[in-house]
Amino acid sequence: MHETERIRYPCNECDYSALAAAHLRFHKQSMHEGVRYPCNVCDFASTSARNLKLHKARKHEGVLYPCDLCEYAAKRVGELKLHKENKHEGLRYHCDVCEFSAIRPYDLKRHKVKKHAIGL
Repeated sequence: MHETERIRYPCNECDYSALAAAHLRFHKQSMHEGVRYPCNVCDFASTSARNLKLHKARKHEGVLYPCDLCEYAAKRVGELKLHKENKHEGLRYHCDVCEFSAIRPYDLKRHKVKKHAIGL
């Protein structure tokens, strides 16, 4: 199934659509319900001050998390962790059917579905 063929869950309050019902629920809660903390730079609004602070750091302040082993810098802590695991620790996720290996578990799962019809 191609990305364009996947089921979409449209928001009934704006143009947003999600690939998962849970993502749509989160969108509606954070964008259309409850107390919102608006960004003073763009149209983003959050239901929590913490998420607003993270948004501003990532989108408007250019906060980067540098790798202590090379020149790489990430926008998110999770991206830095993934970088270090794959580039410096050699962590890979190997397919148990063929020679394919991935740097993220999601990529391995997608490979198995597309190439071996596993997990359908």
